[in-house]
Amino acid sequence: LNRTLKIIAGLLTPGGVTVCAVIVAGTFNELHSSRLEAAPAKPPRRPLPSVSEVEDAWLQADFEQITSIPLTYLNLFSDPCGMIEYTRALGLTGGDLSCSHSPLSRSELRTLVDTYRRRFNTDTAEFRELSRSFEVFQEPDEIPRSRFRKIAAEGAIPVYATTNAALITAGKPA
Repeated sequence: LNRTLKIIAGLLTPGGVTVCAVIVAGTFNELHSSRLEAAPAKPPRRPLPSVSEVEDAWLQADFEQITSIPLTYLNLFSDPCGMIEYTRALGLTGGDLSCSHSPLSRSELRTLVDTYRRRFNTDTAEFRELSRSFEVFQEPDEIPRSRFRKIAAEGAIPVYATTNAALITAGKPA
């Protein structure tokens, strides 16, 4: 994040302003907790940053007039595999934020999918409560389907994933 923000700062002219959304801690907590239940010895190497860590990174990159607006919404997916394929299509399945010291085995992936399906489906009271509070987005139809689908259990049950972000507006000193 720090390196990226320094590049952005270098591209802006004095007095320039940038606006972007940064995914922060709490995003895909459902996936993370299912993963830890399926493979407790294989946590991601690094967690997502908190909102305050993101704001601090902007300050360290010499931005000023930083405004941060927290955003939370729910994504609905046809099943856990659809959610994982969606994150892959977005480029969110590589690097320290999602990889451990070793990959999940096929058995661990099956356990992750089964755990996710059981705990985070749209028939839960938790989902009904969350859906009253946050905007809900449907899984896009254009997600490329991969071989990951082969490990899905029969009978798709819709599931949800929480996304937390900070909408940042920051200016470069004039």
